[in-house]
Amino acid sequence: MSTVREQFADRLHRWALDASEEEIRRGFPLVRSMKKPRAVRYLHFMSKLPIEERISLTHTLIKRYVGAIKGDMNILTPTEERKCRRCFDQLLVPLPGELVPLEKRILHEINRRFNKKLFERLIRKELERVLGCEAEDWGNGLWRYCNNVSGWRVITFVSVGGRTDLSYRHSICAGQEVVLAPNFCLLSCLGMPVVPMWTDLKDLDCLDVTEVVCKLCLLFVGAAHEWLRGLSADECQMSETGRVVDGATVRFANGAIVKFEYPIGRVFPFGDTLVVMLNIPETAEYNQNVLGLTRGGAVAWQVEERVSERSTPYRVIARYKDLVALGDSLDDYQGEMLCFDSASGRFVRKIVVKQLLKVGSRD
Repeated sequence: MSTVREQFADRLHRWALDASEEEIRRGFPLVRSMKKPRAVRYLHFMSKLPIEERISLTHTLIKRYVGAIKGDMNILTPTEERKCRRCFDQLLVPLPGELVPLEKRILHEINRRFNKKLFERLIRKELERVLGCEAEDWGNGLWRYCNNVSGWRVITFVSVGGRTDLSYRHSICAGQEVVLAPNFCLLSCLGMPVVPMWTDLKDLDCLDVTEVVCKLCLLFVGAAHEWLRGLSADECQMSETGRVVDGATVRFANGAIVKFEYPIGRVFPFGDTLVVMLNIPETAEYNQNVLGLTRGGAVAWQVEERVSERSTPYRVIARYKDLVALGDSLDDYQGEMLCFDSASGRFVRKIVVKQLLKVGSRD
């Protein structure tokens, strides 16, 4: 009997084959709406191919992506790999119209008018309206939307920080630990390698780009209903991790059940220990909201109280070497964090970090 992951991959594959052919025969309306250099290069490359070759290449790219979901990175034949590589290489080559002298590029950047704060407020609120859920602020220009689709978590991350003006990605998760399909978008499902990332935006672009992103995200969530209908997120969690994390409860394969007073906010596996962070109200002066559970479902430890150093609940779990690093705000990875032994919960040391460590799942 096939696993939930395999059933999902097969459904996605069948859906993508049909949907991609429709996109090709209609002249790539979704790709054209992107209006960005990589999309233009892709359309230019595909325009030189007969329609049968366009469909064949797209089916190969879909097969490649579905193989990654199944964990089979060798799913393509050498001939298919060369076909994909040729396409990817073409997307790296600027078209003649893109080649602008350095002086003009500098002048363009100087004169470019782009109010990023205003754009952030616009697209954030429009996506809240379209997706029907409130954005969760993760700091540094990154926020998240979480839709419940047939018991699965369809997560959309949007970023206006860093070197790009805008980027977004989706993931489909079972609970907080199992990622069924990470970091992809509607066009990647369709075998069309046009990354949803924008640079050099201007104020005049904001409304068009917002409309395009909202449309693509809404189509993705709508398609996810078709991919996930009838598939059990709990079954997927149990088969892949031996446990199901749901609300304030963790259920283990051996029948053990651990219930907490507060809902589970984050989980992070450390070897044989599942580190659980409870979602305590911000106003509570309580910093023992992190516990370690064994594979059998017993509470192995609860983080020790440190009244003099921490009076608020921990909010971040990260991995520092073989230690559990904890912080009390989403910006702690740029400052001080406290490190604990994952097997005993014993305090070991403080660290000061300047970049993001490997952060545990945050709900």
